[in-house]
Amino acid sequence: MYGEHPNGELTEIESRNIDFIKTNFPSIGDANRDLDLFELEEDEGTLPFLSEGGGLDPRPVIAEDSGSGLQLSWSITLDQDSQARRVSNRGHIPRRHFEIEGSVLLCDAKDVEELASFNEELHSPDKDEWMTAMQEEMSSMDKNNVWELVDLPPGRKTIGKKWVLKVKRKADGSINKYKARLVAKGYTQRESKQDLELFQMDVKTAFLNGALDEEIYMAQPAGFEVQGHERKVCHLKRSIYGLKQSFRQWYLRFHDSITSFGFTMIEEDHCVYLKRSNKNILILSLYADDILLAGDDMDSIVTTKKWLSFTFDMKDMGEVNFVLGIKITRDHSKKILSLSQGTYIKKILERFHVHNSKPIDTPMEKGCTLNLDQCPKNDEEENQMSKVPYASAIGSLMYAMLCTCPDICFAIGMVSRYQSNLGLAHWRAVKRILRYLHGTIDYALCYHGGDPRLTSYSDADWATDKDEHKSTSGYAFILGGGAALV
Repeated sequence: MYGEHPNGELTEIESRNIDFIKTNFPSIGDANRDLDLFELEEDEGTLPFLSEGGGLDPRPVIAEDSGSGLQLSWSITLDQDSQARRVSNRGHIPRRHFEIEGSVLLCDAKDVEELASFNEELHSPDKDEWMTAMQEEMSSMDKNNVWELVDLPPGRKTIGKKWVLKVKRKADGSINKYKARLVAKGYTQRESKQDLELFQMDVKTAFLNGALDEEIYMAQPAGFEVQGHERKVCHLKRSIYGLKQSFRQWYLRFHDSITSFGFTMIEEDHCVYLKRSNKNILILSLYADDILLAGDDMDSIVTTKKWLSFTFDMKDMGEVNFVLGIKITRDHSKKILSLSQGTYIKKILERFHVHNSKPIDTPMEKGCTLNLDQCPKNDEEENQMSKVPYASAIGSLMYAMLCTCPDICFAIGMVSRYQSNLGLAHWRAVKRILRYLHGTIDYALCYHGGDPRLTSYSDADWATDKDEHKSTSGYAFILGGGAALV
């Protein structure tokens, strides 16, 4: 539904996880009139719906008062200092509070980094920035000759399209740029010892470089229909974001080009390429539209960057600093490279409402054992735990585990066993991992240019699994003083 502000602007209100009480609804006579909607500021005293102790806090319930209005069944008292402070907006997505004639409603705000539709963009306070980003995307489509307007042939169907709008952020969480991507709804289709220099490049509209072998038609983008040809459709000549074959077509185009330039694909990872000349080595890693270049010869790096920019529409990002949510810091004098995810960890702590919790020094409690006996015993407990974002929290933690936090690997392996039938003890274990990351948010995984030998360690816990009486094994490979594989 939409609420109208006093200045005439509209705000979309999305209701999720709300208990509706029939007896507390306004009467028909009261409902057939306009109600004023006011948005309130959030302060630090707002309680999350998930308690820090592992349980679920009661949600605000609208209840009858002795007066004529409606009120919340609980309230929050803040001291004078906390009332004066406000939560920083940087990297934080607050919950939204709306007041309708004295009644306060809590709404989970949509992530500002992902607007739902073109219509939502038109009502966004940042609509000018979004429109500029969308114009740039359409210019890229035109520059790459992605489609031509034709009449839809008889018996053919168009695939859908949508705008994906994201806010790209810097390592400190501040806004870097507004990014708009026109995406086809593809689901409607049928079936060393050297001190290496490290640089980053970004491929602009990477997927538009791939050629299409299939005949595909797409409806014209909303708001960008060609005047006089509104009934025509787009006959795609290039792959576009969202098509099932887009990744493959872009990769084939890049692979053919980079191998013709003298690079060799390694069999262990088909997105990593090597180029050797005399005593020099150049390593190229491709991840979707992000490219990392590592080499010990600056002339070779500069030549490769120029060739890439000539072959594809590229943006030279300079020395790598922040890629895929990972901050990369280098100390050339000490030959140390460190990887950290402070911004990403801060975001997931806020998402699961533990950013104000007390940090803890271990990811799992000593002697803690999780088992099936801790799963829900009745329908009431199952219904309560179904509201907990257990799988989402584990998925978010796994990305940190794979990139920079191998120290939570064992704990993640333990809690992952109960995603389909979780109990309160399992959820407490997940929140403990989050609290541990809260205390180690400034830690980094460090590698140095010392001993290049690969060292491995392994261990087992000797059948502590109470459900199946099995042992859990673990291993770690250390390279350059840091964990390379766990």
